[in-house]
Amino acid sequence: KAVSLWNLGFVPVALIVVSLLTYSLEHLFTINGRRFMLHIYRMLDLALPSLDPLKYHQTPAFYAYVSQGYALVLLQMLIFALMLQEVSAIVMGYTVCQFLLQAAPVALSPPKAQIGTLQAELLSWSDDP
Repeated sequence: KAVSLWNLGFVPVALIVVSLLTYSLEHLFTINGRRFMLHIYRMLDLALPSLDPLKYHQTPAFYAYVSQGYALVLLQMLIFALMLQEVSAIVMGYTVCQFLLQAAPVALSPPKAQIGTLQAELLSWSDDP
């Protein structure tokens, strides 16, 4: 049975599209994505100063999980509030996020002596305050 022109043309076109998408997504999420996340973390640092002790945890991803979770819960509750046309979703999301903001540093932060040691070590590497 003969192969149609559609089948002959589809595979190369699909491979080209997949390789272009792969290249563009890798470029977007590795190079530009890192720069974008640096800006996001700066904004979160300004908005959530009580989470600073989590940066010194043995697992640095804790700060990212908690700060991104805070932002995502607020965003989700904002979307629910817009969909339901009720303010109670925003109030509930804000209350849950404030509880998270107060409980996470108490439960997950390393001891203050360890934070001081790490800060002193970082200051010895550079002159920046």
